Amino acid sequence: MLDPQLQPMFDRLAREFPQPPETLAPQEIRRIMDSMVQSPPPRPADMAVSDVLVPVQSHQVPVRIYRPKAIVGPAPALIYFHGGGWMWGSIDSHDQVCLKIAQDAGVVVINVGYRLAPEHAFPAQVDDSIGVLRWVAQEAIALDIDPHRIAIGGDSAGANLATVAALIAKREGAPAVSFQLLFYPGIDTAFDLPSFEENRDAPVLSTAMSKWIWRQYLGPYFGSQDDRAVPMHAADLAGMPPAMILVANHDPLRDEGVLYAQKLIREGVSVELRSAARLPHGYVRAFAMSSDVRDELDAACASLRRALRVKS
Repeated sequence: MLDPQLQPMFDRLAREFPQPPETLAPQEIRRIMDSMVQSPPPRPADMAVSDVLVPVQSHQVPVRIYRPKAIVGPAPALIYFHGGGWMWGSIDSHDQVCLKIAQDAGVVVINVGYRLAPEHAFPAQVDDSIGVLRWVAQEAIALDIDPHRIAIGGDSAGANLATVAALIAKREGAPAVSFQLLFYPGIDTAFDLPSFEENRDAPVLSTAMSKWIWRQYLGPYFGSQDDRAVPMHAADLAGMPPAMILVANHDPLRDEGVLYAQKLIREGVSVELRSAARLPHGYVRAFAMSSDVRDELDAACASLRRALRVKS
């Protein structure tokens, strides 16, 4: 059974999308999704929030940095990539999620506004992700961040980008990534697991929508073995950072998240796997309306605190 507390969210999505989203242009979906983003409430007095432009290759990537004022000295940090099928979502759509993680985990959070498809074709999103990770590591002293306690994370498409950036960093030997925090990651393009049939008509993300999103994102790369796109294709995951992977029972992506966790474990990576019995894909932004979502975020923040050795 789905969490009944989320019914208002399902009702609004049904009103905004009277026809299947995958029948619309990506830009139209983005317009609708952006219209649903509320202006953030006043910032809490104990949180410093700043917007910065990060140079990556020949352009600049906007990031929003949340720093609890109680932190003294070099801080542990989480670089966070928002979900939205690589085609929508923004710093603003995930502002409150990043603020809550910063507050509850007691870490600096860097919310990344990577370039979106289809205007910016793959691998632009990957380039932005690894570029911001390198920038944070290089500027750690100026940012008052501990370079030995940098985690990386995200939800859905953002979780894909997080794990790809961690994979690239592992291969290159730098920057050091301490931990991965992955909410319902998009990891594979096989679409042949039981959760895709079980949740073919699930709210928020259907099986048809999932397939369409991947094709829109990857374009001519769809079906390739490039693990920058599809991390499940990575031949060697040994040495990847420890991870917490959170999946949702009512989500087509559920089983691939579980399989990815198992693959990491077989490679000797420490993984904490958590499954939300009553939640669908995309739940992380609904913490204000659902105690189930708050439980998942509480567990994620607790795991992040342990991994980054945050003092109580």
